[in-house]
Amino acid sequence: MACTTLTRQSRTLPTAPVVAAHNGRAIRSRLAPKQPLRVQAASSTGSLDTAAPLSTVLRAAETKDVPPEQVVAALEQLEAEHAKSSLVEGFPAALDGTWRLVFASPGPPVIKAWQYIPVIEDAVIDVKAGTISLVGVLGPLRNSFSGKCRFESDPATGAYNMVFGWSSLETTLFSWRSVRELTFKEKTYSFFTLQGDLALSNSSATGGKTLMYRVGGQ
Repeated sequence: MACTTLTRQSRTLPTAPVVAAHNGRAIRSRLAPKQPLRVQAASSTGSLDTAAPLSTVLRAAETKDVPPEQVVAALEQLEAEHAKSSLVEGFPAALDGTWRLVFASPGPPVIKAWQYIPVIEDAVIDVKAGTISLVGVLGPLRNSFSGKCRFESDPATGAYNMVFGWSSLETTLFSWRSVRELTFKEKTYSFFTLQGDLALSNSSATGGKTLMYRVGGQ
């Protein structure tokens, strides 16, 4: 199946970036993919209906310059196309690895300024072990949530779900370290696009949509 090169890095988690609060473009450049992102050309059915929204979503992942309302519109179009013909490839094995969260559209009320995630936030998924961690890095501060995940799919209905929950949180700040146990209600990511280095889902946590790109794994 043909691949389109449009912007990707290694499973090793990034070191803490130097964040210049006054220079938003410099911050975005540090969070952007370092190599081209791979995604299937159009869809598995060859439909051109996915080409434009995929291009919009990829540009959003690469630059964070696409207006949030355009990103949401592209995500909604891809979800509609998935309902016609699946845009999810290789679930759940294709999720194995490290994924950077780029964009999360909350349910109402929407705060547009925070739809693009302004810090490094990586989800590390081990499909075989059924484990997941969410690592957030802001300067010297690092938060790492850890927990379990499981996968549920029904190709006949187009349902591809990752159900996960957190059981611990480790926080480090320079030499200081804290670990505590957590009890959270399980959340679900329902994927409507999983192709190459791109993963798009509906999030039960926010009631909105989530955009992630691969930074390591396969």
